[in-house]
Amino acid sequence: MTPNGVEYIRNFPEQYDEDTPMKFMRSILVNYALEKKTEKGQPSGTFKMDKKNTIAASREVLAKYKKLAGKDLDDYMNSYFGRTWEHFDVNKDGMLDALDMTAFMKYLASD
Repeated sequence: MTPNGVEYIRNFPEQYDEDTPMKFMRSILVNYALEKKTEKGQPSGTFKMDKKNTIAASREVLAKYKKLAGKDLDDYMNSYFGRTWEHFDVNKDGMLDALDMTAFMKYLASD
């Protein structure tokens, strides 16, 4: 239920269903993305990433693919996350389109 008492059922775009070969995007949408809602509290189908969730997703990706952990991961994030966020948040609204996460992660991991 949403705060205004409307039942909320999250609907993902069909191309990212359970059988999708695009496992990364499915993971982003299921685990990290925030879905915008209409004024009536219904799902809009538009998925965004705030900075907090993008940091969490970034840490997971860097740990898995760059094999970073602990202080090395913290140092990497301190060095590269801020500039990557600024590069993608061109409107300075604190939200990114979830569909840009593939490019975001490639840019972040390119050090």
